[in-house]
Parts: sequence; C-alpha cells; structure tokens
Amino acid sequence: MLFMAGYCTAVGISLLLCVARSLAFDCPYTVKLNTISIDCSNKLLTTIPTNFLPNTIVSLSMRGNRMSTIPPGTFGYFPNLTTLDLSYNNFTQIPGAGLDALPRLQSINWSGNPLTSVADGVFKNLTSLSELIIQNTPLVTLSAEALQGLTSLHTLTLDYNQLSFLPINILQRVPTLLTLTLRGNQLTTLTLNETTMNATLSIDISNNPSSCDCDFQWFVDALASSELALLPGVATVCAWPPELKGSTVSSLTGSLTCMPPVILSGPQNASILTDRSFVLGCSVIGTPFPSVVWLKNGALLSYSSRVYVLSKFNASLVFSNTTIDDNGNYQCVAQNYRYQPSAVYSSEVATLKVTKASCFDGKLSAGETDVDCGGIYCSACNATKKCLLDTDCSSSLVCLYPHNLPSNLYYISPNDSSAYQCVNSTVPQSLLATRFSSSLPNATLSVQGPLGNLTSSLKIYLATLLGVSPATITNLRVTSVQRLIQPLIQIWFDLPIAVADSSKALSAVVQLTNNGQMKATVKTTTTSSMYSIRMSI
Repeated sequence: MLFMAGYCTAVGISLLLCVARSLAFDCPYTVKLNTISIDCSNKLLTTIPTNFLPNTIVSLSMRGNRMSTIPPGTFGYFPNLTTLDLSYNNFTQIPGAGLDALPRLQSINWSGNPLTSVADGVFKNLTSLSELIIQNTPLVTLSAEALQGLTSLHTLTLDYNQLSFLPINILQRVPTLLTLTLRGNQLTTLTLNETTMNATLSIDISNNPSSCDCDFQWFVDALASSELALLPGVATVCAWPPELKGSTVSSLTGSLTCMPPVILSGPQNASILTDRSFVLGCSVIGTPFPSVVWLKNGALLSYSSRVYVLSKFNASLVFSNTTIDDNGNYQCVAQNYRYQPSAVYSSEVATLKVTKASCFDGKLSAGETDVDCGGIYCSACNATKKCLLDTDCSSSLVCLYPHNLPSNLYYISPNDSSAYQCVNSTVPQSLLATRFSSSLPNATLSVQGPLGNLTSSLKIYLATLLGVSPATITNLRVTSVQRLIQPLIQIWFDLPIAVADSSKALSAVVQLTNNGQMKATVKTTTTSSMYSIRMSI
C-alpha cells in the first residue's frame, strides 16, 4: 500500500483513513471523540514516524524502541499531545530542544533509559506538565534547576534510580507538587527546604538506606506535626545507626543524634596469591555513617568492578580477583561531613603482598592439596597425590587413607591429614557414602551417613582407638537418641573376659575418658563372662 508523505490534518471519516498510515508500523490506535491514542511500543524504531501519524493524537507511546535523540521541532507536528511515553529507549540525556513544542503535555515517562544526567532547564517549556516519571535509571543526582518551568507539576516519580543525594532546594521550582516518590534509591538522608514545600505534600522514601540521625530530625518532626505525610501503606525504615535499624521513622520519638566517626578495626597485613578473592577489613561507626575512602600508597584509590567497597554501611575493601597490581600499602580514612567536618580519622597502614600463583610451579601453594594439583584453583590430582576431599581427585579416584584392611571395610584415619591420597577404591559405594573420622588425641567422633551402615567400619575404628584386635569387640551396635540440640549417638559393644585383649581395651576406655581425650560418657557393666560398654557421644 502506498502512503502520501506529510502529516495528517483530516477530521471525521477522513481522519480514520489517515490513521491507516500508522498501520504501516503496526501501531495499534484508539479513536475517541475525534482524538487518537497510538501505541508504537516495541517496534525497533529509532525515531518518531511523524509522516505517518495524525496530528490530532493526544497520547503516544514509543516505549521499548531504540531511540536515543529527538530532533528539534519533532513535536511541532503534534500540538495536542498530552501524554508521551518514551520509556525503555536508549536516551542517555533528555533532549530538551526536542520538547520545545508541547504546550499541552501533561504526562511524560522517561523510565528505563540509561540516563546519566538531567540538564538544568530541560523541561522549561512544559508548563502544563502535571506528571513526570523517571524511574529505573542509573541517575545519581537531580538539581532543582532541572525542574525549572514545571509550574503545574503535581506528581514526581523518581523510584528505583541510583539517587544518593538531592539538594535542599529540590522543591523550589515545583511549588504545586503533591506527591514525591523516591523509593528504592540510595538516599541515606533527605533534607528539604520546608518553606518551599507544598503544605499537602505526600512522600515515599521507602527502600532507601535511611540514616536516622540529626539530619533526619526535620523529617520526623514534619511527620509528627502533619506538615508532611507518608503515602498510605508506606513505611520508611531506618538502616542506620545500628541501635535504630529496622525501626519505622513514624515510630521515632525524641531527638536524633549525630556522632563523629570511629574506626573500630582497620586492615591487617596480608599475603595472598593472584586470582583469589580477598577482603581488607575496615569497621567504622558514626552517625551519619561516615564517608570512607581508601588510600593506596598514600593516594586516593579508584574503585572498579574488581576492587570496590563492600556496601553502604560496610567500608571493607573487596578484591574480587587479585592481581600483582594490588601490591601496596592500604589505609581506610573516615570523615563525617555533618559532624566535625574538618576532622579526619585514619586506620593504620596495612601492607598487602600479592604473589603470582601457578598450579605448575612445583610448589605446594595455598589452595592446592599437593604440588601443582587439587584444591579449588588447580586441576584434579592423579593417583597417590595428597588430597583432603574426593573433589581434589580425578573423577575415577576417591580421597582415602591407605590401609591394608579388607576391601569391604573402610575408615578415614584421623592421625595424619597429609596421608590422605587419591586412590582407585574397591570399597563399595554404600560404605564410601558413610564416613566417619575423629580428631585424635581428643577422639571427637564425627559421623556422616546412616548409622546402620557403620557397624563394620566402626569395629575397625574402635579396635584402632583401643589398641586391640577387631575380633575382641563383639555385639557392636549403634543407636541414636533424639535431643533438643542434636542427636546423642550411643555405641554399645561387649568385650569377652576370656579374651586377653579385653582387659586392655577396658583400661584404654577408662583412661581415655578420665584424661579427657575421649569426649564421651562411658558406662561399663561386668558379668561373669563379659564387659559391656555403652559410649554416649
């Protein structure tokens, strides 16, 4: 179908014919009382198709396209436009010159654009605008002059941006404002000039890291005196200081205080290999939470996606992946610009030494379980290499303590961690899944797996612990008694009196218990033919 160039000026039935031009872009439209609303959302458009849209449209959605600029004079085609949605495009700045011909515009939405700034006076010609929406953008600040000309603005929505600061006179240019929403930003405080604030202003600053300190006192007082109102159903919660964390602002009474910074603990000297994650600690308190910077070799450290401060209220320095360039002397410095702004508080200097790590340097490096293999950074180990876990070994191997026991028995020796090796195991999987070990000489027993599978292995373990032959131990059984904190493991076994090793084993049990080497309660019963022993662990 061939369309004429130019824009539509028709009315009535001719207007509907003119609307057909918009269908070239598959833009749904609504016609009501000779006014038109057109939705050109998600059409991969890079510009507004002015030649194919009727000039009587009152509502236009360009949401989800690929626009990044608006040429001056574009909206001269649409003098009746009252609603404009430009959300989720590619605008990094709001093109003020492109908005110079919208005298009737009442609502505009810039959400979801990669906006880095809003220039002063960019809305100065939108004197009829009553609603401005800018949310879900990387915007970090907004000046009062950016709102110049918005003399009819009633609703300002600035949710889920990255705003960390707003000037005290932000409302100076919008005296008619009734609703201000700032939820989900990075605002620790909000200070507004009450003399320029509408008497019926409602506000939402929920989901911000609010610092309930002396700077926030005016807000609490304004709520208490009804000079300011929270939007219905909205609760602003304190994130700082620690003693008020979780408290709702509306529940606060009395005076909020400020206090100077205190560095409770600073970074410590450390040595680490490359390609590791690492944290230099810096524990700081103060109200408001201090501004903390890090110095490296005496100069201000620049942060990145690899090296950054942990969070808003934790000033520790995170290295997500250490490099040789991280070698240096580090110091955290705190300052409170509200309380004693000239005072600077510094931690001790800590030296971070980073050494290049290699899985093939012929050395047992940190994170390896053997030379050049194992651990969380290097390739899995082959047979006979040292290990700590099965995952240190190649897929066909398991991490065991070598022994000459029958293949259907298995236990982990507690005596020497360096003796664990990657081996081809003939032990049945049912026993491999049931492992236990102890921390001799204290003999604290740790059980993994179903108790019912332990009997054969446990007999070997007890024989080793007591220094007797496994044949000495008879009638071995294991039970579990439920307790409030954790189950109580009970091991029952008999030592036949006729067997010479039995008295030796009984003496070993008593000695291990009396000298505290075995953390268990032991009860023995003697009959004419048997020592019966119950160990509660």
